[in-house]
Amino acid sequence: MSEHVFLEMSDVSMTFPGVKALDQVRLDIREGEVHALMGENGAGKSTLIKIISGVQQPDPGARILMDGEEVQFPNVHASIKHGINAIHQDLSLFPNLTVAENIYLGRSKNGKVDWKECDRIAVEALKRLEVQMDIHELLGNLSVAKQQLVAIARAISLSSRLLIMDEPTAALSFSEVRMLYEIIRKLKKENIAILFISHKLDEVFEVSDRVTVLKDGKYVGCKDIGELNESTLVQMMVGRSVTYEALNQESYAAEKVLEVRNISKEGNFKDISFTLHKGEILAFTGLVGAGRSETVKALFGLNPPDQGEILIHGQKAELKNVTQAMKHKIAFIPEDRHHEGLILNMSMEDNITLSILNQMLGKSRFISSRKRAGISGEYVNTLNIRPGQIYKMAKNFSGGNQQKIAVAKWLVTKPDILIIDEPTHGVDIASKTEIHKLLKSLAKQGMAIIMVSSEWQEVFALSDRVIVMRHGRIVHEDSTRDGDQNLMMEKAILGEVKA
Repeated sequence: MSEHVFLEMSDVSMTFPGVKALDQVRLDIREGEVHALMGENGAGKSTLIKIISGVQQPDPGARILMDGEEVQFPNVHASIKHGINAIHQDLSLFPNLTVAENIYLGRSKNGKVDWKECDRIAVEALKRLEVQMDIHELLGNLSVAKQQLVAIARAISLSSRLLIMDEPTAALSFSEVRMLYEIIRKLKKENIAILFISHKLDEVFEVSDRVTVLKDGKYVGCKDIGELNESTLVQMMVGRSVTYEALNQESYAAEKVLEVRNISKEGNFKDISFTLHKGEILAFTGLVGAGRSETVKALFGLNPPDQGEILIHGQKAELKNVTQAMKHKIAFIPEDRHHEGLILNMSMEDNITLSILNQMLGKSRFISSRKRAGISGEYVNTLNIRPGQIYKMAKNFSGGNQQKIAVAKWLVTKPDILIIDEPTHGVDIASKTEIHKLLKSLAKQGMAIIMVSSEWQEVFALSDRVIVMRHGRIVHEDSTRDGDQNLMMEKAILGEVKA
């Protein structure tokens, strides 16, 4: 890593109507360093990234210097021209185009594509990354990890000096994450700097050289990674220490709420059997693609099994659609809150009451605005959703608060069984702690909870028992009180099917 600061930002503010998203923030990035940008949801990270990328313009008075000279990024093209490229979570690529075409995008002249040049640029970029890939394969046929490599190849083919990686490991398996780390190290050797945004502290300590922390839109500080540990970094982010508090694992009630017997679905999961008790938190874990989400969706009528049976309170249950699942008092909070969990262009009130509209009818048989506002306000307070503006669009809340809205949307149905897929995916430390406390509280009140999580620390902090899946089958089941985390990880990666 060079000591040369090639990008320096100071006095960066950004004001939206009624909200100061950034207030006198500063950031400096050195050549060839991995610089982590940390903070809770709503801290201002996304806004700062948009300013660096030319998507948004800061308030007057902001200064941006590159190699000591003042510059402006009035649009995305200006930012790219200065060697800055952002790789977002959605990757912003075209699945119906080939690998080469995606890497070459934006370089055609007079609307004409030089196909030889297109192939040459793609081959050269992938070679720099030491990645083997068919450049004529449609992008949509590739895994998320390989699509991400294409996005990185495109960025370095544009002579990037800075790559912005926003939650780059969110959809990657353990082995794919290690592969990404190797790519990051190769980029560092080429003196390419990386601005790394992640909620996973272990990733930050694995790859970062320095860390800048924002809180409530303000600059907190910048430190070398060697000066920090997880506790001190969290204190910088939230203003206090936050720890994973292990579940007080009393023996849960003997009452079986749910019994799953040998359910299978071709291409998804096979011979899945387990029980769920009242007041228990049962975790499903394993690598991405292990069949965890497909299995729990079967319990909510979204992915009905081909064979096997499901019993609820000892009675055989048909769960072929969502309506049937809801009648059995089952609720499901999906992993992808943006596309499956919420309607982003509707208000928080609309989202929270969507699943119980029949209960919102007044004497006139029209939906009662007073009832909707009252119930929404109750869950805003219970879940500490901020800001508590029930008429605000869901898309305008931070990730942590969006997740709370998604939780509220199903808690209003008063379920006996709550299924939650990746409960703290893309959520900041403080919101994660609040969601953990909520799930523990619900279990203590007798709710039976199934949780899918990729975070081992979360699994051991929250659940009574854990089921490990691999290739659509259960390979291990154990109590988290006595279970061996290393053994579970080994089973997830290499494991044999549980007898």
